[in-house]
Amino acid sequence: RSFSGVSVRGGFELGFKWKSGKPTELKVISKAGEPFRLLHLEKISVSCNNRKVKVKQDPSGIYSFPTLKGSTYSIQLF
Repeated sequence: RSFSGVSVRGGFELGFKWKSGKPTELKVISKAGEPFRLLHLEKISVSCNNRKVKVKQDPSGIYSFPTLKGSTYSIQLF
């Protein structure tokens, strides 16, 4: 299952893929070039144009990474 076109604060458009009732992948389109932040309690992996993106995680579990306006990021959720 999947859905897309969700606009969120910070100038992002999101798309989701689901399997067995859990999200497995998140596509992020950066509309404004702002940093993207995501609270996820498990590990994630982020790529853009088949290149790994460096991600930071703060003590509360919030992941963040810089984005470029117009770029699409793929986040694998584990």
